[in-house]
Amino acid sequence: MSTVRVESVLEADADDVWSVMQRPDTVRYVLRPWIWLPAVNGRSDLAREGASLTGWMFLLYVIPLGRYTITVADVDPMNRTVRTREHGGVVRSWQHTLHAEPLEPGRCRYTDTVLIDAGLFTPVVTAFARALFRYRHWRWWRLVRRGDLGSAAKG
Repeated sequence: MSTVRVESVLEADADDVWSVMQRPDTVRYVLRPWIWLPAVNGRSDLAREGASLTGWMFLLYVIPLGRYTITVADVDPMNRTVRTREHGGVVRSWQHTLHAEPLEPGRCRYTDTVLIDAGLFTPVVTAFARALFRYRHWRWWRLVRRGDLGSAAKG
């Protein structure tokens, strides 16, 4: 197993980030254009404990990476934390924790932590995950900077 942890301080209220980070349109936004999960389209229940979806995952919209399953293992509103259990393609296990922690009014720390098991491919998947999560955080920063927490699906 390998661990990737990326955190960013966002100029946004933790409750606002918590609300937006649970939305499927935010998932699409922060992954675009690197990862496309068509099964997320039209979903509104991704942050409900026990919710699950399986579908194809694509790199750059065209390169199929295999079928992928995401299951929401835990939703903790008190701590603003969502935990998922995921697998598919070469990934045996991808345990993802998303967390928004208040720092002061109008500022929070957003953290992505993922535990990865991809067998012999773990080093490659870990390197990709590091780059992907840095990108996700840049997209979060952009979302906050533009004042688009209410419309994450745009752009």
